[in-house]
Amino acid sequence: MRPLWIYGWLLCLLALQAPAAAQAPTNKWTFQRTGFRATSGPSPQTALSMRSGEAWPVVYGFYENSLNAYSLFPVVNPNAKHHVGPATNWHQIGSNLAGMQFPASNVFLQADSSSTGGFAVSAQTPTTSTFPQDTVAIGNSLSGFQSPLTGVQAVKFDDNGNPFIASNSLIPNLPTSTKMYDVALSESGDIGAVTQFSSGGGPLTYWQRSPLLGNSWYSMVVPPDPQFQDGLSAPTVDLVFDGASRPHIVGVSQSRTPANRVLAQRFDITTGAWVTSALDTGSPSFPGIADVAAASNDDGILGAAWVNNGTLKYAYLDTNQISPSWVVTSVASTTPTGKQLELAQGVGLAYDKAGLPVISFVDRETRQIWIAYDPPSAFGGAITDQPGAEGDFNGDGLVDGYDVEAWRVGFGEGTLDGNDFLAWQSNSNIAEPPAATAAVPEPLTLSSGLVAATLLFGSMRKPHRTAN
Repeated sequence: MRPLWIYGWLLCLLALQAPAAAQAPTNKWTFQRTGFRATSGPSPQTALSMRSGEAWPVVYGFYENSLNAYSLFPVVNPNAKHHVGPATNWHQIGSNLAGMQFPASNVFLQADSSSTGGFAVSAQTPTTSTFPQDTVAIGNSLSGFQSPLTGVQAVKFDDNGNPFIASNSLIPNLPTSTKMYDVALSESGDIGAVTQFSSGGGPLTYWQRSPLLGNSWYSMVVPPDPQFQDGLSAPTVDLVFDGASRPHIVGVSQSRTPANRVLAQRFDITTGAWVTSALDTGSPSFPGIADVAAASNDDGILGAAWVNNGTLKYAYLDTNQISPSWVVTSVASTTPTGKQLELAQGVGLAYDKAGLPVISFVDRETRQIWIAYDPPSAFGGAITDQPGAEGDFNGDGLVDGYDVEAWRVGFGEGTLDGNDFLAWQSNSNIAEPPAATAAVPEPLTLSSGLVAATLLFGSMRKPHRTAN
């Protein structure tokens, strides 16, 4: 393994290249309940990914120690056996995804999605325990979930939509006392990973393998916060690359003295060092902050979400800026029905196809899973508790050929029938439906690499799409 600092000289060559500035997002949150619950553990966990071209959210949670998946569809499913009534547009699309029962606590969820329709979730314990084993479940909009992969720590999708499976064997000669906790893939082909002693102590180590540097692994110890000398607790860590292939690590601090905190660490290419930002401080007493979720979109926005003493928070970093700084906002402390949020929990965060954030969380009274999303027109207006206009089965505000595939989904599940098709036919202005490849919901049976790769790729990054 080689240290990253030997490539610091590349800074002088490329440091003047900076991405174009982008407008910072202004979030206007709307909320929706799923009708399903996440009940396991004192600090329940949810995770969130997207499906069908990043158009529809999928949430994951443990119900009675079994990992399940739920997704939004354009139709209400009255036969879904929702845990909390009345019925919603959310359907259960996967049950017992891990193939085993997990304990009520000390399990952390992460999720990812691909623009081509894939989605995945990982369930990981803090240590290298033999039971339950860390597990990954991968699905897609055509065939549903595959059999679970055990002994696997993390999964991410590459730009072609292929799942990248990561375990402790990814890094050669990794000591058995060390565990991999997360992996990330950059747009320039880099692979990043975070490891720590499996006992949960000591500093994090960041690893990177870059095609621009011969695909050799390089490592760097991530220093603790200089003010409190406090490092991150690896099970809570999310590793994310921004659009210029710069790594960011977000997680909860190890120490609870005087209180645990949400820390974000990024590699600064101008100094060749890690920069730490404290985003929030928990309560000095239990429960504090249980976990944090992080993700990024294609517009250079890096986001993080967590719950602190019953308040859901969302923070973002506009990495297009020359000197970016985190902006922390409060999303909600109660649901629209007046229910308080669970005081400490693990939330899910993903970005939709428009680059807008979607967050999963649970309330305190029933532990029903909710989502917060921005704006109300996200997903073509599809996030509603009821179907749209007669014949508008995909909820995009139009009655057209794209609704035929959505009707087929509902027909296969028994939630739509021939009369619904006749309603579509009478309200549609087209004679023939489009090809079956239309982007609609399908049935769900359904610091060298840091310096060189980051800056070289930053000069040829693709244009941003409009979002936020």
